[in-house]
Amino acid sequence: MTVDIQTLATAPTRSVREDFIFAQLQTAVASAPDLVVLPEACWCYGMDWNQWGAEAEPRESKRVRAVAALARKHRAYVAMPILERRGNRTFNTLLLLNRNGRIVWHYDKMFLTGGEIKLGITRGRHVRAYDADFGRVGAAICFDLNFLELAHAWEKQEVDVILFSSMYRGGPTVATWSTTAHAYVITATADEGSQIVDPLGRNLGRTSFYNPVLVRDLPRDYEVFHIDYNFEKWPALRAQYGPRIHLEIESEIARFILESREPGLAVSKIIRQHKLLPLHRALPLWRRRNPRATALFVKP
Repeated sequence: MTVDIQTLATAPTRSVREDFIFAQLQTAVASAPDLVVLPEACWCYGMDWNQWGAEAEPRESKRVRAVAALARKHRAYVAMPILERRGNRTFNTLLLLNRNGRIVWHYDKMFLTGGEIKLGITRGRHVRAYDADFGRVGAAICFDLNFLELAHAWEKQEVDVILFSSMYRGGPTVATWSTTAHAYVITATADEGSQIVDPLGRNLGRTSFYNPVLVRDLPRDYEVFHIDYNFEKWPALRAQYGPRIHLEIESEIARFILESREPGLAVSKIIRQHKLLPLHRALPLWRRRNPRATALFVKP
């Protein structure tokens, strides 16, 4: 989901900004989504940067409770960014509210800009994925996108979806993250151009000022593979499962996605039966087989 920053930038009061954002939320939940994602610090748009600290709030605030009520009413997860006041510190945080409107997880921005540091914002310390009922979730906030070590952290935790709440679009770096973490990346930005990118680095759609809400169906059960060691088994997979599975192949990066389209048919079972090698297992294997190459990399 995206919010029209040009409209919010001219909003004279906090209530006008909130009315605009909640109107966009109502548009989004009308499609009965599993998840809605909002842009970074969207409640602060139109304010002078030096005043953003005044918008810091506890997670029990009236605004958070209002979004929680909407999540509960429409049975949808909502990824809600706030400047969270936690004790005597402030964090740039993405809260995840579940279908009951309860905060079940949060991510604190790890890599802060100079401006955020001057505002007294504290950087995050932990990178832990969350298992939602639609898949395993990770996140990044704006400036975080510059640091692939965070993408690798989500890769190691085998997330299915990365939520990217941001003030900028991210451009081709979003595809780099999706192929690095082998995950879908859902972006929500301050301008038009929010997007969903699949684990093969392909764009599945973008928002615009004319269409500020992007809705896409993503698979709940899938796995990413390198073509090597696996492509010879495609005929057997298609012969046995037919339309019960879907193979999405991207030869340019020599990878493919295996998706189950039948409830009860687990991709993990197919992997075992056909002795497939998923990418998250293949890459560590290949690193061990090439120890001299791995030794070339030194921690900064």
